[in-house]
Amino acid sequence: MMPRGSLGHHRSLGPAHQSPHHLPNNRRLTCEQPHPPGGGSPQPQKRQQRRQQRRQQRRQRQQDNDITFTIHTDPGHGWIVVPLTIIAELGIAKYISSYSYTDGSNGYLEEDCDAWVFVRAFEKAHGARPDFVVKFKENTPIRNLPRF
Repeated sequence: MMPRGSLGHHRSLGPAHQSPHHLPNNRRLTCEQPHPPGGGSPQPQKRQQRRQQRRQQRRQRQQDNDITFTIHTDPGHGWIVVPLTIIAELGIAKYISSYSYTDGSNGYLEEDCDAWVFVRAFEKAHGARPDFVVKFKENTPIRNLPRF
């Protein structure tokens, strides 16, 4: 008899560590499905092709998006200036709160909620986030405009 701990000793580690032949319902872990030439399964290749196509589409949409929006800020708040025609095209006017302002041709969408309604809608329509330029003023006249 071999001493305990030697190569000849077999100790069961329980069902989780048993060989594939001991799986429930006589299921076996096998690798019987052939791989395509070049190795790897076909699924990752298809996923990679779809990702590349989406990246190319996104880049094209970003190039088509030549509009830059301005974010006006003061010490207490900020607003994205968006033409009312774009707000109408995106169909988001009904979601803009009274915390935003308008001058009749542009909407000044407050930064906390309304700006994100616009950004999400723009991203969904164009496949990319809009570009922004930030301008700071100590006393902005936006607060004196009529509410949206």
